[in-house]
Amino acid sequence: MNSVLHRLRTHPMLQRLQPLIYKPWFWFAVGLPLVYSLLGSLGLPYLIKHYVPQEVGKLIQRPMSLGKVTFNPFLFRLDVQDTVLTETDNQPIFTLKRLHVDFELIRTLINRAPTFAELRLEGPTVSLIQDQDGVLNMARVAASLPPKDSDKEPTPQDAPPPSLIVQKIILAGGEVSFENQSQQPPVVNRADQLNLELNNISTLPGRHGLYEIAAALPEGGLLRWEGDVSLNPVKSTGTLNVEGLKMLTLWHFVQDHIALSEPAGDISLSAQYNFSRDKSNTLLTVENAVFGLAGLKLATAESAVPLADLDTLRIDNTRLDLAAQSVDIPTIELRKGKISLAIDPTGILNWQTLAKPTPVAVASAPTMPPPTTAPTPPATPWTIKLGQFKLDEFAVDFADTRPGIEAQGGIGNIGLTLNAEASTGGAAEPLVHVGNLALRLQQIHLNQAKTSLLALDELRLEELSLDLPEQTLNAPRLLLGKGQVSASMDETGQLNWQKLIPSTPPAAIPAKTPPASDDTASPTRPWKVNQSESWPIHAERSRSRPGYCQSESPGCGSDWSSRSLSQCDRHGRRKGGAGGPLG
Repeated sequence: MNSVLHRLRTHPMLQRLQPLIYKPWFWFAVGLPLVYSLLGSLGLPYLIKHYVPQEVGKLIQRPMSLGKVTFNPFLFRLDVQDTVLTETDNQPIFTLKRLHVDFELIRTLINRAPTFAELRLEGPTVSLIQDQDGVLNMARVAASLPPKDSDKEPTPQDAPPPSLIVQKIILAGGEVSFENQSQQPPVVNRADQLNLELNNISTLPGRHGLYEIAAALPEGGLLRWEGDVSLNPVKSTGTLNVEGLKMLTLWHFVQDHIALSEPAGDISLSAQYNFSRDKSNTLLTVENAVFGLAGLKLATAESAVPLADLDTLRIDNTRLDLAAQSVDIPTIELRKGKISLAIDPTGILNWQTLAKPTPVAVASAPTMPPPTTAPTPPATPWTIKLGQFKLDEFAVDFADTRPGIEAQGGIGNIGLTLNAEASTGGAAEPLVHVGNLALRLQQIHLNQAKTSLLALDELRLEELSLDLPEQTLNAPRLLLGKGQVSASMDETGQLNWQKLIPSTPPAAIPAKTPPASDDTASPTRPWKVNQSESWPIHAERSRSRPGYCQSESPGCGSDWSSRSLSQCDRHGRRKGGAGGPLG
């Protein structure tokens, strides 16, 4: 051992370094990096782990804790693990498995702006909880923040944002949960596997970057966004895609207000957008927007009675221009559906029961009326153009269980096509033009008790048009297929069709007061209906019995020259002669 030490002492290299050991600058050159390394790798993590949670806890009045903290003082990389922010009852609000920050010192000096090579958040979890009073936990956190200093001069709205450059932001394995405790039992929605990657984020003028967001939606589905974003000036272009969004996910947010059982159906959405904003204008255009709804099923909440089924709803290639205030919808298509209408014995339609009653607001003390302001100029009207609306293979069922009525009916197949243009808003009256309207109703039937009142194979209206400003309806063609209409009269002279209308006791009619004269008021313009000279249909009596009259139509192509239905007397004889056209 002594021989080894002797050899080291007599080594030529060490003999040449021995004079340097006694120099002060040598210890400074060696000691400074060592002290910097110890302070950076041990001191800074200690300060972050112990003092950051204390300061944040004082700021938001809630406990915060950090796990292991490491820092590389030479590469300027910081890692923080197991960040937890909780409520006062230790219920977590925010957790983060790992935070990685890679700071670029050399690039910061070159760019003259703080520059980060990467910000990575792994496993972030946000828990949103709405308590029984309807207050969100994040709202309570925001309310606990100290108020702004009134003595401090506010930042101008047009001031540029602080200089910052982030080359990459990565969010991996995120999760957001929402719990509504105001409902019984509480409802919990969760979106997990949220992944986000943003590149070249900068607040410097003229800088922009391409970004991508992908997120898994609750109960299945995917949200994806790709685009280009600039913060100075504010502008963005990109595409948004939503696939497989469940109607059940949206139902969770409205089930307190709508009495529906858990619905079925998948929603899809895709669109391209272009957005920009400056001091004076906000521009937004949306193009090639496609909306789809498949497999919709709605039923009442109590007995799960079906209300509506819809196989397909699709809206194609919609375009919206915010500056021009225009919406162009080339096609809306609904295919293969059914809707159920039912009136209970008390006279309430089933669809009227969907809205849950809202609590009556407590009357508050009267408030002073707001001060009068100068009238604002009329807004520019919105223009909506619909290229084609198409409804096909759609059915309607109807049942009325009121005592004395007890009617059932339906339409087996409804087909409808039309195009429309509307303008609304501003000082002018709304404008609506509907053209090329064609309506086809098939398998029409109406029964009362066990008696068939109406059975019609087909009814068609073709080449209809509607002009709301001119209050004009053009209905040139009405075509009827094979069918029958049955009518009977009881001993009191009441027609069975009249029983479909519930009788109500006549109410006292208050005396009308003449309206105040107003010379400026425009007279009410009556509606004008234009139709052809005759609508083709022919009806002949097939049989008769006391108090009964039935008319049949042999099909399209016969001739209707009158629009009033003839009656039968109590002996079954048609008034005005048997046979021939109705009327």
